[in-house]
Amino acid sequence: MVRETSIVKEKSSPGKPGFSSKYSYIRAISCIAIIALHTVFSSLLVYQKSLTELQVMGSRIMVNNLMWAVPCFFMVSGALLLDRRREMPYKKLFTKYIGKMLLVILIFTLIYSISDMFLNGQPGFGEALLQGIYKSFTDTSWSHMWYLYTLIGIYIMLPLYKKVVQGCTEKDIWYLLAVFFVFLSLFPILEMFSVSFGVKIPAATIYPFWFFLGYALRGKERGRVAPAVIFSVGTLGLIFFTILRWTLPMEGMEQLFAYSSPVVILQAAGLYLLIYSIPVYKKGWLHKVLVWLDKRSFGIYLVHLIFIRWGLRFFHINPYGLGIGSPLFLALFVFGVLVLSGAIVFILQKIPGVNKLI
Repeated sequence: MVRETSIVKEKSSPGKPGFSSKYSYIRAISCIAIIALHTVFSSLLVYQKSLTELQVMGSRIMVNNLMWAVPCFFMVSGALLLDRRREMPYKKLFTKYIGKMLLVILIFTLIYSISDMFLNGQPGFGEALLQGIYKSFTDTSWSHMWYLYTLIGIYIMLPLYKKVVQGCTEKDIWYLLAVFFVFLSLFPILEMFSVSFGVKIPAATIYPFWFFLGYALRGKERGRVAPAVIFSVGTLGLIFFTILRWTLPMEGMEQLFAYSSPVVILQAAGLYLLIYSIPVYKKGWLHKVLVWLDKRSFGIYLVHLIFIRWGLRFFHINPYGLGIGSPLFLALFVFGVLVLSGAIVFILQKIPGVNKLI
């Protein structure tokens, strides 16, 4: 029985040059991490007043150490969409990518407004729909929708990003990443110490950094030792700074837990490479589970918070209610949300038209 351990041995589909099941692994594991992040964070918001300081700090450590999940999604998108062999006509860009994302935002913002109507007892159905339409254009719906708006911005710039990749050498790409890292990650940390660097990069955000980093790391295996060390340094750094944040409050420390944080970058890049080092064994159960999750990861992202909110606010599930057994209860809650979300998306993908959206 032969194990496939290299992207070269895995055939890419004609429409997805450079695709590997390893990217499915990264997205599937990131999907689980996002559910865990939102479950812990939402539980913390609902029950924070009844928790001990140790429980709050422990929850914050968990949340801060799951910040790698969304960057990993951006990196996979960058690795695939910036591939030099992958064509992206403007018609395809604005219909399949941007148009689809706008429609998804509108539909699910309406769904979230209806959900809020039942959870909050107001407003009426008609007003909920009007609010949903308004919120879909103003990004004032549920917090996790920011990712979709950011993706649209990335897609709008994609033709230019591809030109950058086509006209740059590998050395140029790493130079660009270094500039992004210094100006968008390191320099903002100085503001914690009331030091502001004068030179700025206009209209720059951290998200293109993740996009280009995914491209720079595409199809490259660096073993497991180096990625594990990088990931461990980032993880230990986040734990240390979270504890420091609770014992020695300092203004601006939240920057250390943002997507632009150097320690988050270390953790996300290390874990990305670590997952990428997993051998592809298509007959194994793990491969089948992760690929199944990956095919439904976008839909799961859209619906999972519905189950979390209803579980916490309607059914009054308290993941902290078991004392020493709370971590196990949290894990079971995450697993339950994952299963329910996956099942709903699986059913929705059987509906013609809907399956093209999620």
